[in-house]
Amino acid sequence: MEDTQQHSENEADYQQLANELINQHGPTVKQTVEIDEWPDEVTNRRLVIRDRNSGEPVADVSFGVSPDGQAHLIMPADYTEPMDKYPLVSIDFPETLSPAGELIYEIFEVIDWIIVSPYAEVTEIRKVGALVEQLHHHHDYSPETIETRLIQEAQSRGDLPDTTQ
Repeated sequence: MEDTQQHSENEADYQQLANELINQHGPTVKQTVEIDEWPDEVTNRRLVIRDRNSGEPVADVSFGVSPDGQAHLIMPADYTEPMDKYPLVSIDFPETLSPAGELIYEIFEVIDWIIVSPYAEVTEIRKVGALVEQLHHHHDYSPETIETRLIQEAQSRGDLPDTTQ
């Protein structure tokens, strides 16, 4: 019974770590915006929302995301999904990575899917937790490293390419 309880507690820890990773790599804000009644001139171009005082971009409205007359308001304006960032975007064949690299790539594929999906499914979030647990137990990545500097550590270990972009 004690063994089951310890496994359950560890699983909860990995789920918490998975949620932290998802939050860390997601946008600060992602809201649905109703655009059914907006004129075509507005919805057929990139719309950037700027700070009134500084003029700096603070949000972006992504059109064409949803077929039901909605778009997404995303903050910050320069947010990029994990799979579109380096080094992940530079990987054409994940199967050529080390086993740990393949696992990290898969973690970010699932995180990316969760972020772009309008419905964050519990099963996908659990999958990230299970993958994080594998990375910790089978490849000696500490939970602290996974949470704070996973990509950098993977690059230094040679598990992901070290592309400076």
